[in-house]
Amino acid sequence: MIDYKELYNRSMSGDKNAFDDLDDMAGSGNAEAQYFLSRVYGSEDSPFRNESLSGYWLNKSAGYGYEPARRALNGLTPDMRELYGLADNTSEPEDNEDHGKDAIPYGLWSFSGRIDRTTYAVYGFTVGVVVSLIFFCIGFFINEQSVGRMAADNIRFILRVVLSYPLLTLSAKRAHDCSYSGWVVLIPFVGLFLLFKKGVSKENKYGPVPE
Repeated sequence: MIDYKELYNRSMSGDKNAFDDLDDMAGSGNAEAQYFLSRVYGSEDSPFRNESLSGYWLNKSAGYGYEPARRALNGLTPDMRELYGLADNTSEPEDNEDHGKDAIPYGLWSFSGRIDRTTYAVYGFTVGVVVSLIFFCIGFFINEQSVGRMAADNIRFILRVVLSYPLLTLSAKRAHDCSYSGWVVLIPFVGLFLLFKKGVSKENKYGPVPE
């Protein structure tokens, strides 16, 4: 079980690794992590103090229905709301529709968090088609006759690396849902395995259960 209060305490003491862990978990949709991250940003003696980000994560956590965040948000004075960059009507935030999910497109660019099989299949297919079309279209204009063989090979290699990145992040997050390290995506054909592998039904070290 992740001890978010411990991460908070370590962050307040200046531990950048603990702060980064808390930030990654907050970004993946964990309401408790978002609440403690808002406290790190909002504390006067915090080495990471940022009022606007404190208000953002507090509002986000409250929107996910995390009760301590709701109480804290309701207790803010109008002056504090203005300092935190919050509207006056945020005392009862709307429930966030992507509660428990890893936000997309955030999930396309981060290796942290978890996604379920359906999300993996839908976004994996969509990204795969888009990447293939982009590679085909660009490759059509980049050929040995136009730029030379060596240059064409180098450009194609760079394109493969860049365009494969979102597919790797999606696969890593699907591996996390199964409690595997993201490094397993380097194993050939592991993506097919992850498409059918059932994720763990409880929170793990990579984040909360996707909904």
